[in-house]
Amino acid sequence: MPQIDSCHELRQEILQLLRAQMQALEEPSRLSDVELAACYRRQEKVGELRDQLFVALNQQAAPAQDCGDLSSAPIPSGPGNNPAIQAAAGM
Repeated sequence: MPQIDSCHELRQEILQLLRAQMQALEEPSRLSDVELAACYRRQEKVGELRDQLFVALNQQAAPAQDCGDLSSAPIPSGPGNNPAIQAAAGM
């Protein structure tokens, strides 16, 4: 389960960075240039980690789709051109 651990670690790092952001921004008028630059770096890092988490979660979902898991399969919006469905629907 290295993927799950990786996702958990990414989430924990994102939360840690966001907590630091919240603390720094409690009184934004008192931020020095150095602190403001650190906020921007944290913001960029959160974006990078979010992208990594997105990729990791998609990799977890991909095997389920390959194994015939239909829980995320698209549901057709209507009968379309399938005559059997149209007949069953009384069209």
